[in-house]
Amino acid sequence: MNLYEFQAKELFEAYGIDVPQGKLVYNPSEALNASKKIGMPVMIKAQVLEGGRGKAGLIRVAEDDSKVLEHAEDLLFPIGRSKNVKKLLVEKKVALRNEYYLGITIDELAALPVLIFGTTGGVDIEQVSQENPDTIFKMSIDPWGRLFEEQTEAFLREIPLNTDTKQKLKSFYERLSRLFFDKECTLAEINPLGLSEEGELVALDAKIIVDDNALFRQTDLHNIEYESSDIPLENEASRRGFFYIKLDGDIGLVTHGAGLSMVTVDMVKNAGGNPANFLDKKGHEREKNKTWDIQIKNEMDIVLSDKRIKTILFSVFAGLVRCDEIAMGLRKYLRENRVGIPIVVRLSGTGSEKVHEILKDENVILVDNLNEAVSEVVGLSKEG
Repeated sequence: MNLYEFQAKELFEAYGIDVPQGKLVYNPSEALNASKKIGMPVMIKAQVLEGGRGKAGLIRVAEDDSKVLEHAEDLLFPIGRSKNVKKLLVEKKVALRNEYYLGITIDELAALPVLIFGTTGGVDIEQVSQENPDTIFKMSIDPWGRLFEEQTEAFLREIPLNTDTKQKLKSFYERLSRLFFDKECTLAEINPLGLSEEGELVALDAKIIVDDNALFRQTDLHNIEYESSDIPLENEASRRGFFYIKLDGDIGLVTHGAGLSMVTVDMVKNAGGNPANFLDKKGHEREKNKTWDIQIKNEMDIVLSDKRIKTILFSVFAGLVRCDEIAMGLRKYLRENRVGIPIVVRLSGTGSEKVHEILKDENVILVDNLNEAVSEVVGLSKEG
């Protein structure tokens, strides 16, 4: 669950992390009213789920009313740009002495959460860690969310800040750590973390990603306005309980299991085809016991919503689930919906011996292995 900046900052405030005064707006008039209440100068920040907004021109500074209206209109109603911006965050511009980086994420190699501090903020932390590794400081965190006093003191001693700023930083990362573990995040990031002219730390930007597999426990986040992407189809898929990433091809993919899904995308590309999407089930959705006919309807509806696709590859390897149940769900969908494009079906694993009998009267092409399925679907896409 990828939160917008304004949503992440609402959580920051709930945990006592200082953020600039700001207001979410939806049109230039609201932006102007907000800026008058906040006081000039202000930042006009497009709320989109991507990094590098500054370089992309999606964050602007306005020092008077005319610039507020100009920037808000340009961001919300761009000419010649496809970026889908629906809302803006208007914030007080903070006068700064310095900018830093502060974040907590998962170190996959160590299988531990890691606290990261950088002496340079507002830039790509991965690029900085490669080009100037001496400016990055890391500390692994106990997986139960505890920060030990002696550990934090040793960490602070390494950081080249004055004593007052170090103590304020300690308070910041203790609160950020509490948020990270309470909300079961995979990332909680402040970039940049600003040091104001008054010597106070303030979260100028905010990025939070919550583990999708933990959302069923995070009941207080269920009512949040949630969009995992700026692409409507991807958001609708997320609401229906699966991952869907739109690609630029014409072969629709309905596959289960991230490993199989990624391999299938690669195989289609290597065979000369162009996949239209990546699709996979969300882990926690498997616990909701949705019947296969509902799951397949949701997935097929989303894949078929992309009008570019010429054919579909429906491929599942069934281990804990059954191919015959999946086949019956697909048969129900095909009998209730007019698809109109070729569908190549490959179901392997438990119950696969019943698949041909179940689907023999349907308008699908049944194959027994993935290589054959990929070859077939790529050939069909080129005929179309």
